[in-house]
Amino acid sequence: KKGDNTSKVFVEKAMSKVIYNMISDNNKCHGKKLSVVKVDYGDVSVRKTLRENLKCKPFSWYLENIYPDSQIPRRYYSLGEIRNVETNQCLDNMGRKENEKVGIFNCHGMGGNQVFSYTADKEIRTDDLCLDVSRLNGPVIMLKCHHMRGNQLWEYDAERLTLRHVNSNQCLDEPSEEDKMVPTMQDCSGSRSQQWLLRNMTLGT
Repeated sequence: KKGDNTSKVFVEKAMSKVIYNMISDNNKCHGKKLSVVKVDYGDVSVRKTLRENLKCKPFSWYLENIYPDSQIPRRYYSLGEIRNVETNQCLDNMGRKENEKVGIFNCHGMGGNQVFSYTADKEIRTDDLCLDVSRLNGPVIMLKCHHMRGNQLWEYDAERLTLRHVNSNQCLDEPSEEDKMVPTMQDCSGSRSQQWLLRNMTLGT
């Protein structure tokens, strides 16, 4: 009946279980764009065990053989949240489109708009958009990935935890007081506000 969304919730939970059981041990990103990743999908331990016993293929196999047209990059160092050490907030595309600023928001651990990949080409990607900086002190804009490096080339220092934009030689930093919803670009100082943790999506996190 109208207003009764019990069936909708049941379907979303079922879909969530399917998605999370399609995720592999290495590259877990099947459900990142779907709203169902926000649903409590219940206990999937039995299905995880079944997947292991059946020796299911990894997610990379799915990308290469089943969905080669996917916008998800094949080679990446990390695929998941990018968390600021100082603020404990995560980069978030906020559902924005091309030519808009990337955002930052409280980390929710549910994928979706907070899934970013740091690729083998040293891009920071959200779907087919890359973080792009065209001048000193930003802003950090999401533009179509052009694979020509330039304004979209970032160096991640795994020891210092910094994301340095090569062209500007500045580092990704926490938001300013003027706008607390977008990260900034500042001269690299090694401060905690310029430290970022790149985490891969995993079950149970």
